[in-house]
Amino acid sequence: MLVRKIGFIILFFASVFSKAQNLQGTIIDSITQLQIPFANIVWVGHQVGTIADLNGEFQIIKYNNDTLSFSAIGYQELKLHSKDLPLSGLILLTKKNEVLGDVQIKVKKRRRKRKQDKAYILHQAIAKNRINNDLKKKPYYDCEVYNKIEIDLNNVDSNTQNLLLFKPIAFVFQNPDTVSLKKSFSPVFLSEGFSNYYYKKGIGEKEVVQASKNAGINIPSIAKYTGNIHTDFNIYNNYLRIFQKQFVSPLAKGSWLSYKYFITDSLKSGDTTFYRLDFKPRREEDLAFEGYLITDNKSHGLNEITLNIPDRCNINFIEEFNIKQKYVLKDSVWVLEYESILIDVNPGEKNYGFYIQKNTHWMNYSFNEKKPDAFFTSAQKTEVKDSAYQHGDVLLEKYRPKKLEASEKSIYNNVDSAMNTRYLKIIKNLSLMAYTGYYPFKYWEYGPYYTTYSFNNIEGKRVRVGFQTTQDLLKNWRINSHIAHGFGDKITKYRGLITKFYGFDKWRFFEFEHLNDYKTLSASDNAFQEDNILASITRRVDPKYTHTIRSRFVWFHEWYNGINNSIELKTEKLVPLGTLNYKTSNDEFVDNLRTYTLKLGGRFALDEKFIRYGFRRLSLSTRNPRLDYNYTYGMKINDFGYEFHKLEFDIADRYFFGFFGFLDVKLLGGKIWGKVPYPLLLNHQGNDSYYFDNQAFNLMNPFEFASDQYVSAMLKYNFNGLISNRLPYFKRLKIRTFVFANGVYGILNSNHENIILLPNGLSSLNEPYLETGFGFDNIFKLIRLDFIWRMTNINSQQVQTFGVTFDLVPNF
Repeated sequence: MLVRKIGFIILFFASVFSKAQNLQGTIIDSITQLQIPFANIVWVGHQVGTIADLNGEFQIIKYNNDTLSFSAIGYQELKLHSKDLPLSGLILLTKKNEVLGDVQIKVKKRRRKRKQDKAYILHQAIAKNRINNDLKKKPYYDCEVYNKIEIDLNNVDSNTQNLLLFKPIAFVFQNPDTVSLKKSFSPVFLSEGFSNYYYKKGIGEKEVVQASKNAGINIPSIAKYTGNIHTDFNIYNNYLRIFQKQFVSPLAKGSWLSYKYFITDSLKSGDTTFYRLDFKPRREEDLAFEGYLITDNKSHGLNEITLNIPDRCNINFIEEFNIKQKYVLKDSVWVLEYESILIDVNPGEKNYGFYIQKNTHWMNYSFNEKKPDAFFTSAQKTEVKDSAYQHGDVLLEKYRPKKLEASEKSIYNNVDSAMNTRYLKIIKNLSLMAYTGYYPFKYWEYGPYYTTYSFNNIEGKRVRVGFQTTQDLLKNWRINSHIAHGFGDKITKYRGLITKFYGFDKWRFFEFEHLNDYKTLSASDNAFQEDNILASITRRVDPKYTHTIRSRFVWFHEWYNGINNSIELKTEKLVPLGTLNYKTSNDEFVDNLRTYTLKLGGRFALDEKFIRYGFRRLSLSTRNPRLDYNYTYGMKINDFGYEFHKLEFDIADRYFFGFFGFLDVKLLGGKIWGKVPYPLLLNHQGNDSYYFDNQAFNLMNPFEFASDQYVSAMLKYNFNGLISNRLPYFKRLKIRTFVFANGVYGILNSNHENIILLPNGLSSLNEPYLETGFGFDNIFKLIRLDFIWRMTNINSQQVQTFGVTFDLVPNF
């Protein structure tokens, strides 16, 4: 009897195990290849199931004749028969299609009571727990970051390689990708970077770039901006700054005013419920996203989020913008693991445009403090290892989270080969000329091209030839020179400038210049160059030139990016031209003035970013306030010159008010101690052109007002579509509105006229100067118009009390 029972048990288990075995696998996203945690796995027939763990891994009994269902929030359900299960154990799930439009239709006619709305309650719980879930609120963490940025030419097809424009580099477009994205594309740029990132609350952040590589563009300074600090944004902030605009974050507590929210899916995993919360802007033109997020009912932290910019949002040249972020649970904290960004930059639907694809992996998080405070206090937030760019290819093989595919490796080869063709070198040179004004050859550059021919009231027709050397001739020395001739005054002018660089990563140089040319002494730094042909065409009043013969020596030393000091020794001989003259109080005329000055200057713009190319450096600005300051001491030598002290400062900043727009503020001031002739006074910067100058008073003429002490403010408030998005015609054209006011209060002591009398047209301010107005920009995505009223100092008949200026400002 016992033997028969034992035999029955053996036969029973043999029967069971003949039908069932353990099945192990991992559930991953079909696009990102990332694990999907907490997915449900259920045998449909047997109703036996399990849940994947945090890493997407699962284990379940295998039945030989059943269908296994895989489901996860935000993904399409996948059903596989037991005989079709992959041997690798990798189960690929595909994202669900968006259903926001259907959701809107279902609830369109029904007004939801906010306090009873489950979506509103869930959103408020997410907003309330932002501090607990925001990694930036943790005391310390560090991690490794891998960035890959790819730029592709899109809307390409089989005819692209045959076009005259692309035929010389047809091999780049022979095998366009026609499957991955909405438009077919061919890669034209690829950049990779790997870095170590460190963050300490209340102290700061620091990044060390270990490896960097670019395809086609040999600009090592780009390495500094391929890491986490300069390409990251925090979704838990109230506003997200994108394209210099502030988008309302869907996680902000008050974002209910800008968004509609809907719970569209849920999934229960043990005692935890995950929700999919969809959102879209209340007004499509506003700076807000549409998309969804996945959260849970315990931590209310992000498991995943997708952000898209709506088609009708008031932003230019962006046909598609998508951000996807994936988070993973690490030491009870949801941390960012993966991010993909896709931007379609396109001037028109049928035109060629560019895809910008950025993929970032964060790895090996640690919350154990490793670095002292001194490590973070350096003004230089990003450090690039010497070997990062030189040996980037070898290092990235070591650091990449996964190896490059064959198609990605071909990008490096194709782009590098294309950039070495004569055709693309010419295209690159023409692009450089359009931006810098100089056309480059191997050892020298011709330019600026826009000064080759011009005209004015003193010289008549003027021609000029100029050049500067490149690093291919002298690596650390630059020579810049020009010669010009006026056919009206029949005088030849010239300039020579020699610069010796002793630092490029930190901008440092010595410079000597000798100039013999005509200058407008009261023009702003932003004004057209005196002999720019556009200045000749757009003038509304004749300029007042001074023949300037100048020699100067400059030492410039940058301590950190955006923090520098300089010393300038200068001697000048100034000769009045046209209506200007140097007349003493004794009615005697002086032929010229001689000056000898020592100038100490500096700049403080913390975290200002730059890209360097050869002898050029482009500022990418800073999010912090900027301060420029100068102290000038005037000396007498052999009874020539004037003894004085001059102090000047310039402060600028931008203040964002989220949904309501932003305010640009500029404050200036200066004071002179001692007596000086009027060319050395604080001559307030006017504009003699119809072209707008954002550093000048646009209805004030150059050499109209001067002071020996003054304070000035320039304010501009940009509504960023707040008003125009509610006006039908403006909304359709995406026109933006702004208001502004510029004023200056100055005092001029009459003692200065004991040296030289003020010429006709130049005077002190009788009252504070004020001009104000409003404007429209983004007209045809390019034009800005300012309507300006001059409110004070309007007694003279030569004063223009109302004016319209224009500017060409392509922006997003």
